[in-house]
Amino acid sequence: MKKIIITNTKSLKELQLNDDQINSILEKVRLVSTKQLSTIINKTPAALRKARQGGYGFPFFRDKDGKIFYNLPTVLKQIGIDNIERL
Repeated sequence: MKKIIITNTKSLKELQLNDDQINSILEKVRLVSTKQLSTIINKTPAALRKARQGGYGFPFFRDKDGKIFYNLPTVLKQIGIDNIERL
């Protein structure tokens, strides 16, 4: 694992997020598992896996254990549902 070295800053406080910035990020991120997403969009987990492995599926995240998660607002926006109130 690479170490990140921060230089040319007076203190790390300059890089720290404030509460408003964190809330803004949290409003945009809602991670769901493959099984949960398949239920939401009425597809099988196998279809999502096939699309992911084929390189044409939805963007996903993999945790340190290899589990796959999708950002629900991004997926909904890609399928044309982009005016959802906060989930």
